[in-house]
Amino acid sequence: WEGKYKKTVTLDFERKRKSMSVVCQEESGDSVLFVKGAPEGLMNRCSKLQLNSGKVVPFTDDMKAVVLEELNSLGGKQALRCLGIAYRTRFDIDQYDLSDTKNFAKAESKMVFVGITCMRDPP
Repeated sequence: WEGKYKKTVTLDFERKRKSMSVVCQEESGDSVLFVKGAPEGLMNRCSKLQLNSGKVVPFTDDMKAVVLEELNSLGGKQALRCLGIAYRTRFDIDQYDLSDTKNFAKAESKMVFVGITCMRDPP
């Protein structure tokens, strides 16, 4: 990973959008936005879903409902802290004024939702 991507920008965590992201430049010169944050908020900003096979498909409302149901099971019943993971390829960094945090949520849109990772908080 270190050789493949060079981090160019960090969009710091903000409570309102409940996420943080980094913009990385690939060896090809294309930029990729990698995002982690509250799954519910990320899913609302994702238009596609990456399946286990690697195939990317439209992220429908029905699919989002299934993910939310699983999330509620993991986070609620098992008391796990969960993070959503998403990305956006061919990210045009010049399209956004990232010096203003108000533009971060707009930049973190039209993403591909990868999934959720959960961890148990120590007691």
